[in-house]
Amino acid sequence: MILAQAEGKKAEAEAKMAEAKAKMAKAKAKMANLFRHPHDISALRKDVTDLMQKLRGKDARAIPWATRKEWVDNICGRVLAVKFRVNAQGNLKDQLAKLWNDTRDLREVLKNEKVKTIKID
Repeated sequence: MILAQAEGKKAEAEAKMAEAKAKMAKAKAKMANLFRHPHDISALRKDVTDLMQKLRGKDARAIPWATRKEWVDNICGRVLAVKFRVNAQGNLKDQLAKLWNDTRDLREVLKNEKVKTIKID
């Protein structure tokens, strides 16, 4: 009986360890997407443009507002991380300024959509 309890606790501990490893892997993947190499500004600008097209598209209302907000928050976090890295390096400032303006437009689209929703309700 004691042996069975010990095996049960061992299996439970292994399950918790596997769950913790999965959470850690997910967090690492998220961080890898958040902090890209500073020279990857063009890829980030493409992501911003793609998201802007999704938010301004015909099917934008079909996407829940919370999901759209999460997408914009993710992009803004990535842009902010790139901004700090580029400012530390001192180059690529023109591209960064364009990226920052695109991101500001993205936030405005989201904010205006929320205001329209509140006014309609």
